Amino acid sequence: CAAKQGHAPAHHWLAVLLDRAFAAAADRALDHWHAAAQAGYAPAMLALGSRLLTSDPPRALELLRRAAQSHPPAAFWYGYVHHASAPQHGLARDNALAIRYIRSAAEQGDADAQHYLAMALASGEGVVRD
Repeated sequence: CAAKQGHAPAHHWLAVLLDRAFAAAADRALDHWHAAAQAGYAPAMLALGSRLLTSDPPRALELLRRAAQSHPPAAFWYGYVHHASAPQHGLARDNALAIRYIRSAAEQGDADAQHYLAMALASGEGVVRD
């Protein structure tokens, strides 16, 4: 198995399979996401970070921030956490930081970020209404 050989994408996709198909294997899924994230695989950092938001917010945010540097979906999620769900995760809302990351993801073609940014601009939520 490629995951046993340290292949980060294999760890990530094995974790996705375990997480979705086998509820009892959630701990094994987290182990694989940890391995892939340690290897710098951004989709795994996003998956692991999103799962750690409630149990370990500082670690989750660090993973999301690192993944956001090279993975537009992570940039959107990192921005979203700072914009819409900051209080749920013990953060002060930071609209400037949030919109910077969301806009970056949108400019790189992330459809969720494009939609969210358009809605924020239309409503003036965290940005000057446009």
